[in-house]
Amino acid sequence: MSSNPPRTTAIVWAILSFIFLAAIAILFTVDIGNAGFALIFVSIIMFITGVITSIIYGGRARKLTQLVSAEGRLVHWTYTTEEWSAYTAKEFGEQKSFNFKLFLIIGGIALAVGIIAVLLDPESGLWVLLGMVVLTLIIAFTAWFTAWYNHRQNIAGPGESYISREGVFISRQLHLWNIHGAFLRKAKYIEGAPPLLEFTYAAPTRNVIEERDVRVPVPKGEEAKARELLSQFSTVLGKKAD
Repeated sequence: MSSNPPRTTAIVWAILSFIFLAAIAILFTVDIGNAGFALIFVSIIMFITGVITSIIYGGRARKLTQLVSAEGRLVHWTYTTEEWSAYTAKEFGEQKSFNFKLFLIIGGIALAVGIIAVLLDPESGLWVLLGMVVLTLIIAFTAWFTAWYNHRQNIAGPGESYISREGVFISRQLHLWNIHGAFLRKAKYIEGAPPLLEFTYAAPTRNVIEERDVRVPVPKGEEAKARELLSQFSTVLGKKAD
């Protein structure tokens, strides 16, 4: 592995934290009126955010180092150009389909709310409808951008994957189910071209437990090894991290 994306993110946020800390110190020494208090407040919030984010990603960077080490990983797979192209194309198609369905559901609800608001109060309801239209456009852009960005990451990233009992690193994306209350729900082998190992794990967000899937293509000739790997996860299924 030639790079550690979480470490890069941690360093960037650490630098931003120092910049905002310097800004706080400077703002306390100059008098720019009421705007100064607002700038100080924003700088303090950004400094705290930077410190917390840097710590979180620093922890993820250490986990990634352990995951890809010879002692920590179960397998390190590399892929031919054809295998990687087939995988990235399949992932792109599935994510576009999923995002489009999600857009239809959320966008439909948002527009329905706007239309009901107009029917109940035509004057003020128009503003609600306008807000819902803007929200729908934002949702549409987000759905398109996430699929496009992940596809670009897949294409640009090296054709390789790392799997350990604690997570997966593929396409420059780190998936962990042994940190911050996350846990592995299931692991299965999926026949196909290429065949896949699919891991479903749950991670707590602000209000809910969010399920995430990560699919790892199985290189040609490694099918038996992939099936054997599944037995390594029986002890961690459903086990929540601290």
